[in-house]
Amino acid sequence: TASQAGIFSVRDDLAPSSLQRTIRRLDFGWGDMAVLPSGTFQGMSSLVALQLRDLTLDALPAGAFSGLASLTYLSLPSNHIAALPDGVFRGMSSLRRLDMAANQLTAIPAGVFYGLSSLREVDMCANQLTALPEGVFHGLPSLAVVNLSSNQLTAYPGGALFGVLPRAPILDVTNN
Repeated sequence: TASQAGIFSVRDDLAPSSLQRTIRRLDFGWGDMAVLPSGTFQGMSSLVALQLRDLTLDALPAGAFSGLASLTYLSLPSNHIAALPDGVFRGMSSLRRLDMAANQLTAIPAGVFYGLSSLREVDMCANQLTALPEGVFHGLPSLAVVNLSSNQLTAYPGGALFGVLPRAPILDVTNN
């Protein structure tokens, strides 16, 4: 549960609202937390780095990261996340690096990265992606690195990947 992983102790027991606004980095790893409640990080407006790795997370609610406009690094590797809801990253205009490696993603919603104008690096290697929606990486002027290696991609729609090449000098699609 989330309380076993320490999420609620940070929010409610240990960190009064004045302290929550000053927390800049959180790192949770190697626990048993299948569900991340919406609004878990609400009030942590100064948070710039959040790592939730190896927690057995299997889903992310649409509002999981609401209020984290200052977040520049989001790391969710080695969980069991199979899908990304529309709007899961909404309002995260400062996000520069997104690590979703080694999950169980089978698809990416077409507009999941909409509004992430600062996004420079996306790592979705070692998932189970079989296809990419047309234009999934469009509208990301800062994108420099896309890692889609070790998935199950069989087709590359021209607008999904190759439209990114002029902006993303590093594009890894090996082992697909």
